[in-house]
Formats: sequence, structure tokens, C-alpha cells
Amino acid sequence: MSTSYFFSSTYNESNEEVSLLYGLPDPSVLSRVTANESGFVQMATWQNNQNAWVSLFFPNEPCDHYMHCGGNCVCDPYQLGEFECQCLPGYEPKVKSEWKSRNAINGCTRKPGQQFCGNGSSADAKFIKLTSVKVPDTTNAIGNRSMGLIECADLCSKNCSCTAYSNANGDNGGSGCITWYGDLNDMRKYSNGGGLDVYIRVSADELAQYLKNSKGFNSKKVIIILAASIIGVLLLVCAIRLALRKRKGPTRNRKLPSFNIDPVSSYEVTPRKDEIDEKGDIHIFDLRTIVSATNTFAFANKLGEGGFGSVFKGQLQNGREIAVKRLSSSSGQGVEEFKNETTLIARLQHRNLVKLLGCCIQQEEKMLVYEYLPNKGLDNFIFGMRHSIFFGYVVVAN
Repeated sequence: MSTSYFFSSTYNESNEEVSLLYGLPDPSVLSRVTANESGFVQMATWQNNQNAWVSLFFPNEPCDHYMHCGGNCVCDPYQLGEFECQCLPGYEPKVKSEWKSRNAINGCTRKPGQQFCGNGSSADAKFIKLTSVKVPDTTNAIGNRSMGLIECADLCSKNCSCTAYSNANGDNGGSGCITWYGDLNDMRKYSNGGGLDVYIRVSADELAQYLKNSKGFNSKKVIIILAASIIGVLLLVCAIRLALRKRKGPTRNRKLPSFNIDPVSSYEVTPRKDEIDEKGDIHIFDLRTIVSATNTFAFANKLGEGGFGSVFKGQLQNGREIAVKRLSSSSGQGVEEFKNETTLIARLQHRNLVKLLGCCIQQEEKMLVYEYLPNKGLDNFIFGMRHSIFFGYVVVAN
């Protein structure tokens, strides 16, 4: 029913016997197989690195155990979160109280009041096809190698005691005929095309209800697929737009959401000193205001530079002197780092720290605007450097 990288199997069938031979592709592997009284098949291999036998137990799924779900059931291990035992079409749990507690040992029985045999003609017989299943136990079955599937269906239809039929061999489109009489035992579901197709005898009413439920299920499936496809397309569009937005960089007049931002677009009026100290607000400067204040970032106004970029001295229209920290495009500092630095400095307003007056985020520019310190930075007094490098939050002398 399934393939394995560990061992190979060979199936042989004749008029005298049926055999299944297991072998190991690698002759250097030492292996042994035993069966215990509970029906478990144990396969052990010798591991040189552990100097011991390592065991593998079969079966490894509940549905592999014989009669795990009782009679007239099919065991489906792929029902995630659901009871693996399901009654066959036209059947219902024999003991419903046990079924609710996930105990299917007593299996299922025919639903009452069903008329599925009619007058014995093949036209009155109805069957539901179960695909990719392990055929029922063949204790109560009859096989015929010379019949095809159509002849097999006609044979079962004319016999009221026949409960199911199937091909005897699923290879090359199927051949032979197997018909079952009485309970259908030890069936399970397979995936990936394993197993055979089995036709279960049902009443006309049961077939009509089954087809109705199948159509409803298919409609719901189509709706779910369409909804998932639409949602997937919308998510893809959103992801593309987000990627394009990040590639373009900050847009014009982009605001930082984590600050209290002054709605004015340019810094024309000097705020009161106590207003800056108490609130710690920052202002958004217009790019034209910064360009005008620094004389288009003239070299004569350059105070210093570092890995982040350059610092320029400027003067606003109201006469206030400022220091503009202009982020270099090659600094590697992105929007998040820029926001973090702005947040830190804005919240650490202190009389011994240089004050952050505002920022400018426009087009490809990211700049911080500080108050201008005419006495240079603390590093100049400590190290005696002729040209100090401006640090945005350096401690200055009183």
C-alpha cells in the first residue's frame, strides 16, 4: 500500500497461494522481524555505533490495526482533529453513546427502513463509490479473475445479499472481480492514490442524499478557494506597494508619529524657551527653510562631519542660529535609526545637553535641527582638537 526507503516488497499471486515477500535493498544491513501476541509487527536493525538493536514498530497508525473501527466503518487517519472512524454510506453507529466517546469497537449497522434491494433487478441497485481505500476483509468475499468491473457490478446488483464490489487488481485500469456478502470489515482510507475503489450498496434515498451533500461540499469548496485567492491577491498587492514605498524612501513632508509635531510647515517664529524645556516638542522644518538658513549647505557654514554625515551652521529668518545635522545617503542610517535618535534626544531635554529644535524629512533628505553652540563641543575642551566633530547629544560646558 505504501513505499519505503528502508525495505522493498514483492507480491506474488497464483491459484495455489498468495505471498508478500519483504527484503532489504542494502545487504549490509542486519535486520529481524517478529510478531507478538497482540498483532504488533516489530522490525529491528543492528546499529554498530550504538552496539544494539534499534526497533521499529508496525503498525504505526491506529488505522493499521485490524478492526480498529469495527464493522461497516472506514478508518480515515487524515481527519485532523476529528474522529478517524466513519460509518460507511447507508450505515449509522450501532451504539451511539460509545461513538460519542470515540469508541467504535462495535462498528456501524444499516440505517433502519432502507430498501436497497428492490425486486432484484440491476436497474434498482444503487452504489456509492469510495476511492483509495483498503478493501474489506475477504473472509466473506468471492473472487473471479475472468470478470471485468462492469460484469462485476451487474453480478452484485442482481444479488440482494451482495453489499459491495471492487476490482481484484487495481493495476492498469483494474481487472478481476471481488464481491462481498454481509458486514464490511477492516477498511481504511489511503492518500496519494493508494488502495482500490470500492462500491458500497445503498438505498436510492441514501444515494440522493449523498449526492446532495457532495454538491454542497463542492460548492463550499469553490467558495473557499475563490475567497482564499482574492485574499492572496490583495495581500500580494499590499506587499508590492509596501516594498515600492520602502524603495522610494520617505515621502514629502513625512511625519514621525511618535512625536508631538507642530503643524506649521516652516519655522518662522521662535518658541519660548520654557515652552521647549517643559513639553519637549519638536517642529517640522520645511526643506526650503533649511536650505535658505545654511546658504544651500555652503562649505563656509560647515561645522564638522562624521560617519552619519555633516553638520552645518545656519540662521533662520528671525535671526536664531541653528546647527543642522544632515544625514548622508551613504551612512547606512535608515528611517528607523533616524526616528530612534530623534526620540531619544527629544525626550532627554536638559540644560547640559544640546537642545533638539526639530527635524526635516523631505524628498531624500533626513536632517536634525539643533540649537547652535558657539563654544563648540565638550570634546574640544577635553582633547584640544582644532576641529571638533559635532555630536547630537554631547554634554556642553556651562
